[in-house]
Amino acid sequence: MLLGQGSRDLRSVSERDAVQLAFDSFGRNQRYHKKSGSWYCSLEDVVQVLDLQRSQYGPVYYVNIALWLLAIEPADQPKEWNCHIRTRLSQLLIHREKEIGELLDLSVDMSSTDRQARLIDILETDTLPLLFACRTIEGLRSEPGMTFLSRSLINGAAQRVLGIPG
Repeated sequence: MLLGQGSRDLRSVSERDAVQLAFDSFGRNQRYHKKSGSWYCSLEDVVQVLDLQRSQYGPVYYVNIALWLLAIEPADQPKEWNCHIRTRLSQLLIHREKEIGELLDLSVDMSSTDRQARLIDILETDTLPLLFACRTIEGLRSEPGMTFLSRSLINGAAQRVLGIPG
């Protein structure tokens, strides 16, 4: 192994921790509960799921955001991929897609401190208001809720509950 390669591997481990620390800090600060790597917030109408996924092809993460509608079926901790409404942070915040991509790509040279602080800022400043709007069925029908829905995959059962034409 080349000396430069070893140094790069150590830096990647440190930066990967920065992404996970930022993600976990956000989940904890918003009073979500963690199980099997995902963060859950159970509300009256909706279970919100935040999931950090690592790419199998390189040092890249994806932040998946999903909603389970309790009007369709009760659930405590649904898997993100089974949820009725699903999106990715980069899709939800299209205006910051490039920046999010760089923050979640560990091959982009950046200090761990900067990566963590900037990711937390995006989650708190841009994502939280959308998550807040998605706490109820009524909220999903509001302007911020409709923004969330317009940037998400919505299954047929959720479309019927929300009155969205299929």
